[in-house]
Amino acid sequence: MGVERELASFDAHLVGSGYSGHTVGACGCDLAGLAAFCSVRGLLLCDVTFQELGEFLGSGFARTGPNGHRRSEGAVSSVRGALRSFFGWLHATGQIWANPAVALKSSAMALAPDALAATAESAAGNDGWR
Repeated sequence: MGVERELASFDAHLVGSGYSGHTVGACGCDLAGLAAFCSVRGLLLCDVTFQELGEFLGSGFARTGPNGHRRSEGAVSSVRGALRSFFGWLHATGQIWANPAVALKSSAMALAPDALAATAESAAGNDGWR
């Protein structure tokens, strides 16, 4: 199963499902590094693991945008969402038997406990500026 071919099929699925050209383009941009990552690693989509997705997300393939600049954490979170959608679609259509992206969480969700603690401290008057 070729990564680039499956990405093109996923784009066609999104267009057929009524997503805007902007959304389809953004998703394609978010997933573009995945094909290169898989090619360098010699991975087929059916062989990609959760651990490899983590390595991808930490690599320049996911953290560098199409313009060559480093992506913000928000942009990397968008890549996570695109991975969840893409691998979810592959799984739902029977192209892979297990979805390695199902457990990916957004960075905002991973940081939620710290953000809640900071909010609670600030509300209690302990905002670190004393």
